[in-house]
Amino acid sequence: MNATSPLDSLRPRSPLLPAATALAALSAGGNLSAAIVHFTATPGQTTIAYPSGNHLFVDLDGGVTAIGSGSPTPGTDITFTWGGGIPQNTLLRGSVSDYNFAKPLAIAGYEAKLPAGALIDSSANFNVFADMTRDGNGEWVAGGNGYFGFEIDVSNTPLYGWIHLDHVATGIVGGNDTLTLVDWAYDDSGAGITAGTVPEPAESAAVMAAAMLAGSAFMLRRRRQKLASRVA
Repeated sequence: MNATSPLDSLRPRSPLLPAATALAALSAGGNLSAAIVHFTATPGQTTIAYPSGNHLFVDLDGGVTAIGSGSPTPGTDITFTWGGGIPQNTLLRGSVSDYNFAKPLAIAGYEAKLPAGALIDSSANFNVFADMTRDGNGEWVAGGNGYFGFEIDVSNTPLYGWIHLDHVATGIVGGNDTLTLVDWAYDDSGAGITAGTVPEPAESAAVMAAAMLAGSAFMLRRRRQKLASRVA
């Protein structure tokens, strides 16, 4: 028969384990979304309308959007523009700084309109010559909310991400269509990403774990003090 001691009841068990495990995971980089970089569009620089002639420039890794009718702004990786009254995407090749030349995810020659949760990774087809719509065809032609997948090369490493777009389509060539960029994200580790995924609040998790540890330690001290007083 194993002898037990009153001190056995003071050994930290379940109260400390969840918090310790959480902190260990965080300190070891265990927060799975740490590599996801997320941006929202620059206020006032989110929507282009036909027939304004404006383009929507996106600096994917710099986190900036801009609207203009001329050449891409410095750092531009991808440009949304108009052709024939229907939104299409044109990847401009030019000598601008930090130009990473993003490639859109394409299906059957058109830039795909992905649902939330769709996987974007190296197994997908990325085509720099695809359009969002052309001659009344393409998944974006009817408008609506969706995700635009992309691959971008940063420091010779292909990274995968999504752009959340809202296309208001009139169905009329030359109509007053609009295209709005909401936000975007990519995984800077080179891993795949699912459309709509944003970083987890890792800092909040760390604070909660620390609070759990502090609370458990306080309870442990109180129990020791009570036991000491009973023994005395």
